[in-house]
Amino acid sequence: MKQLLTVLLLVGALTAAKAQGNLQFNQAIFLEKSIVLPANISSPFTEQSITVPAGKVWKIESVMASFFQNSASPNPGFSTSGTVMLNKKIIFSTGNVASFPIWLPEGTYTIRYIYNNSTSGSINELYGAISAIEFNVIP
Repeated sequence: MKQLLTVLLLVGALTAAKAQGNLQFNQAIFLEKSIVLPANISSPFTEQSITVPAGKVWKIESVMASFFQNSASPNPGFSTSGTVMLNKKIIFSTGNVASFPIWLPEGTYTIRYIYNNSTSGSINELYGAISAIEFNVIP
């Protein structure tokens, strides 16, 4: 009888305890940034501020950066060599990809897409994208 009462009290206490909030799916997010670049720029980049609203959390699933080269360049078309930074931390670079997912709590962040190449005068457009899932934090 004592064991049954102890088990019931333990189950009731565990059911009532809340160690952390729950996450509820809110929406899928796809952020894109694209700029046309001036000629003969040695290190083109573009920045984007993103804000995770209060009561939300973002789960970044993937990141990509590509750069369009015009037909006058030796290799016209899209190139995937570039870097994406999140608050000055590299999350994607050619040959160097951060571990995904990346969780972002509420707050404001700076995303920077960079192409480093001394011959970038042939680069016409810089493009970056981030795929994320937004969750509501349920207390």
